[in-house]
Amino acid sequence: MNTRAIALIATLLPGLSQLQAQSTNGQAERVLQSVPIGYIIGSQSRPTSPVLGSFLMSTDRERTSGLLTWQNRLPSADGLIELVRSIGGAAFDEDGAYLEAQANSLMISAAPDAVRQARRNLAYAGEIIARPIRIRVSLYRTSGSVDLPATVSAAALPTVAREAELLWSGSSVTRSGRKVALGRERHTPFIGDVDVEVAQKAKIGDPVVYTLFEGVRVAVEPHSLVSGDELVLLCQYAIGDRRGEIPSRSTGVDNLPSLDAPSLDTVSGSMSARLANGGAMLLCAGGTSEGGSSLVLMVSASFDTQSPAADPDFALVPISALSTESLSARVLAYDQHGRGGDIPPRPDSPFPLGVEERERSTMSADQIVDLSQQILSTRMDEDLASVDVMAGYLVVRGNADDQGRISAMLKQQEDLWLRSVRVRAITGQVAAPSTGITFPVRTSTDQASENLHSISFPALLDRPHFAMRGVETTSIRDYDVEIAQKAQQANPVIEKVFSGILCSVMPRRWGEGLGAELDLNLIDSGGIFRRPLEADYGGDLYLTRPASANFLHDGPVPSSGRIDLGDGPIIRTRTSNWQTRQYVEIGGR
Repeated sequence: MNTRAIALIATLLPGLSQLQAQSTNGQAERVLQSVPIGYIIGSQSRPTSPVLGSFLMSTDRERTSGLLTWQNRLPSADGLIELVRSIGGAAFDEDGAYLEAQANSLMISAAPDAVRQARRNLAYAGEIIARPIRIRVSLYRTSGSVDLPATVSAAALPTVAREAELLWSGSSVTRSGRKVALGRERHTPFIGDVDVEVAQKAKIGDPVVYTLFEGVRVAVEPHSLVSGDELVLLCQYAIGDRRGEIPSRSTGVDNLPSLDAPSLDTVSGSMSARLANGGAMLLCAGGTSEGGSSLVLMVSASFDTQSPAADPDFALVPISALSTESLSARVLAYDQHGRGGDIPPRPDSPFPLGVEERERSTMSADQIVDLSQQILSTRMDEDLASVDVMAGYLVVRGNADDQGRISAMLKQQEDLWLRSVRVRAITGQVAAPSTGITFPVRTSTDQASENLHSISFPALLDRPHFAMRGVETTSIRDYDVEIAQKAQQANPVIEKVFSGILCSVMPRRWGEGLGAELDLNLIDSGGIFRRPLEADYGGDLYLTRPASANFLHDGPVPSSGRIDLGDGPIIRTRTSNWQTRQYVEIGGR
């Protein structure tokens, strides 16, 4: 038996003896009970974030940190002891009174009324903090552009994607403020490059194996709101949809292996929304098949239990939706700081993605405490009320009026800060002549029957969001020649190729209306063209003709809700050329 256990027994023996003697006289004045608290404290697991960056090289330095930050919002045993003491007051200052955590329980020895009150307080805390939230995620395949609402109610869920093909679904239970990850993923190795070594009369080509991400991974962070019937969901997702088997590409160089050239449809980003209990938010990523896969990602959340009745001694009011630091970093298409001292990425390549930390755009827990203390200042001066923070909740000790005043203030802040809108980026197409010149004369106004890209998602105001849809592959854009004495070897230079849309947006309040800070990149690789070997040294080249456009907007959203960003690049499809036109819609629905 360890020293701690011996000390605990020695401490409890006098109380147990006294309890036995008093029970014999029928006048029990102190009881000893064990109250489970392990379920309130919860698990410390930290789910892995979805891939953000190149899906073809998901294990290299381009895999950036998750957009949903890990924050320890779980109560500690000491915090629960302090909560019981602050409410029980003098009952736990008497001789023989006892509070100590042992394993996953709280040992309480005190007068019967004090123990009953402590049990009631802990039960209420458990019903609030450990209230189960069920997260359901479904992925559907559609065709073309899908124009669906960004959020739907529980009643509308069965009809939202009834004509789409269900690819995968998953369910998990968590609690307010605790991130959970769901998915079905596969990490497939492929020969993506070759390292060439040349020394004297020897040379060797060493294959370099990369790993691509395919499948789906979704991280969700739910938050309860004051009403008990609403939630805020923050989400980061990654979907890799491989286009058939991975083909090999010959380099045309002796002693070098063929290189794999996977083609992967990629959809990734973030979204957030304020929902009624049981509601869902929808990511719709669609358009032409040349632009990528057409998918709908549905994320819903519901409480598994009813909101508990109020406790007369104190209230636990959720504040984590207001104070969370998740989705506070802006994702940019280009890393402006280079890659750990290496040369910056080529201007026509969207990877690696850069993550720019931003100042908090919502409230901090300290600010919420300060506001609450100002409201209850008179009551606090008389030691009749107090305000503290525990596990993403505001602990309000006071009467029903005190609790109601704080709840009303927090509801007001939720209505101010936690508003969500729908963001939709649309890349339209108009027929363009196939002349091959940079600025062809426009001879047609015929609209294509399908948008190149249409990607929509919900977004909370004043939080940065990111969305990407496109196709990723590789090319051989150059050869370096390694020479040493009587040996030489061509060394292929591999480039990641991306065609698609990358949208970094932060919708915001703008006076009485809406505004947006927008950084959008539209990229077209122009296809991959083989240039066969024509020299003694070197190999076959697989070249691209990248065309891109960058659109910036930092201002109000027009009353129509649509921002016209102008012309993008001319893209080449299998059948014709198209002049792109870029729009972004921000508003309701």
